[in-house]
Amino acid sequence: MLPTPLSNAFRCEFSDAGSVANYFHETHGASAVFANIDSAAYNCNLDDLDSVIAARVRANPKPGKKLYSVIMKDIIMSRLQIALAKVHKADAVLLIACVLQEKLEEFMNLCTLVNMPFIVECHTPEEVGVAIENGAGIILVNRVDRVTGILHENQGEAIMDKMFPNKGAGGFVLLATGGIRGIEEARDLLSIGYDGVVLGKAVVGVSHEKVEKLAKSIVDGGGDFNLDEASEWE
Repeated sequence: MLPTPLSNAFRCEFSDAGSVANYFHETHGASAVFANIDSAAYNCNLDDLDSVIAARVRANPKPGKKLYSVIMKDIIMSRLQIALAKVHKADAVLLIACVLQEKLEEFMNLCTLVNMPFIVECHTPEEVGVAIENGAGIILVNRVDRVTGILHENQGEAIMDKMFPNKGAGGFVLLATGGIRGIEEARDLLSIGYDGVVLGKAVVGVSHEKVEKLAKSIVDGGGDFNLDEASEWE
């Protein structure tokens, strides 16, 4: 894997997304993988999603049982993107609250209508509130403000304190992401009630030993997110 700075973006370039996904599952216990198809920002496309789905099938010793969940990650703004996720056999899609804004409810309803599980990414308590009101089963709290690109290190805790004072979501899965670079940050988020964490830069461009240590600590000390189980709660 090769991290490539481009303006303020951070890219990871590799020849086979499927092999990378299987590696993180088999070696580091990843229970879900986000397959990015955003060509403009990350130089990815649907071939990467297809690669991950195909690799999971090849590595699966038990037909019918998914080794890990595959979520299609894109800046979803069109109904066609939901259809593409369905056609390409993604297990779920990522709906970003600050992108969809007033259309978030519409896209959540569309996903429900076509039986496409979804994760709602939120940055503010208000976005979390809208997601909950409209029946979100899985919420991903991003500590990075996508509008400004600024990391708010205490955002995960602030949302938990304001929205979930009992230190637990209750009835749905709550995940955290955004600038999580080490074991302590991950453990802190898990300890205050998050069910899991989504890692990006923390596992790109670092040694396998560091990734293994981080992943093992998270799996041993926190929840093990499984999309199939979470979907039953919706």
